[in-house]
Amino acid sequence: LDSHDTSRFASVARSPAHHQVALGLLFTMPGVPMLFAGDEVGVRGPSSDLARQQYPWDRADWDEDLLATCKRLIAQRKELPALRHGSLRWVAADTDYLAFVRETAEQTVLVHAARAAHEPVTVDLDGRTITLAADAPDVTITELPAS
Repeated sequence: LDSHDTSRFASVARSPAHHQVALGLLFTMPGVPMLFAGDEVGVRGPSSDLARQQYPWDRADWDEDLLATCKRLIAQRKELPALRHGSLRWVAADTDYLAFVRETAEQTVLVHAARAAHEPVTVDLDGRTITLAADAPDVTITELPAS
């Protein structure tokens, strides 16, 4: 989402909830997720020069909710092999949401990312009817039972 030569994502995200949605996408898409030092605790910096700063070792300066989100996403990525090794298949997309499946021969994981609240949407996933909805910006990661 950022690096040593870009603005910190915490500074440019629309809100903390949108930042968490972006992290959810980072940890569920193919490839290796990369966090720049301090991203997990909400280090801010509105420009590349201001983004380069010492790690905030004082926990009082940390965004504990963001850190908890990162820990949860890391744990889910470790727990669900499809998030590390699975193919990607898009199943729904519109202005305020997208949904995709990461799947291996043994596991199917549905990822629903919403940047805003949206009305329920029904998708047919290999004969299974699944309803997607969001009340606010959010990412849900659901392991689907084997069919």
